[in-house]
Amino acid sequence: MASPAPHAPDLSTIIAGVKFPLCLMNASGALCVTREELDALGHSSAGAIVTKSMTVEARTGNPEPRYHPFPGGSINSMGLPNLGYQAYAEMIPALKTFGKPVIASIAGLCEDDFPRIAETINRAAPDLIEVNLSCPNIAGKPQIGYDFEASERLIRRVRRIIDRPMGVKLPPYFDPAHHAAMADVLKRAPVDFLSLINSVGNTLVIDPGVSSPVRPTSSSRRKGSRQCFAYLWFGSSRHRRRCCSVLLSVCCRKTAINFSASRSAR
Repeated sequence: MASPAPHAPDLSTIIAGVKFPLCLMNASGALCVTREELDALGHSSAGAIVTKSMTVEARTGNPEPRYHPFPGGSINSMGLPNLGYQAYAEMIPALKTFGKPVIASIAGLCEDDFPRIAETINRAAPDLIEVNLSCPNIAGKPQIGYDFEASERLIRRVRRIIDRPMGVKLPPYFDPAHHAAMADVLKRAPVDFLSLINSVGNTLVIDPGVSSPVRPTSSSRRKGSRQCFAYLWFGSSRHRRRCCSVLLSVCCRKTAINFSASRSAR
């Protein structure tokens, strides 16, 4: 007699009082912009449908190339391509018919954009609303999440408008002082959930086969940043040395520093 099949684990979860059938879902990112992409999420096994962060006006985003997948992740410089908040407000009722939570992500190019978008999206009644304080890929528009006074002011403004579960999407913080500052903001201006974290800025991927970056992002070229983060996917020590040499070469060209990579680089 065959033994009974083991019970599947319960991977559901509850966020801000909302039940999710699965704890895994898309981030508001590169593949949730169009109605077709959002419908695909609805038909998928994802635990929710998370929209692209929406702005007042539709945006085409940054010039291509702006997205590159690689084993284990991707790099992007999308620049908030989206259909504009009115289009997503009209989609939300239909997206809710898929029977899973809908999270509407809102973003503004200035502080006054957020309350305007929030009012309309709140009326559309998504299950949760994410306030994006942290897009790193718009030239000339610093991330609000690094300005703690502005973040608190904005959270308070939209909180007065939104009557649904509301959270904030935060940038990566690399200094404990920044963690403490944002924690103090959230104590004074509480939210219902956090989305952690948004994209790490100024990234590159080293291809060990050709000893060069796979594809520099538009953001890195445009900003001329001197800060480099590398995702190095390789196995052998020879590849490690080669990738480290390429990374150091790229960084040194950006910072005008002469540097000779050691053979013992790891």
